[in-house]
Amino acid sequence: MALPRITQKEMTEREQRELKTLLDRARIAHGRVLTNSETNSIKKDYIDKLMV
Repeated sequence: MALPRITQKEMTEREQRELKTLLDRARIAHGRVLTNSETNSIKKDYIDKLMV
């Protein structure tokens, strides 16, 4: 049985800050605002990493 995925609200403050930093770095690297798809992909990858 798979574990339920955590949400941003369930993350600690440190985890939320780290996610925001990842999103900011990706935005700067692209030189533009990220699309919803790009943002969701980064969030999904980060949550997957947390749940391992």
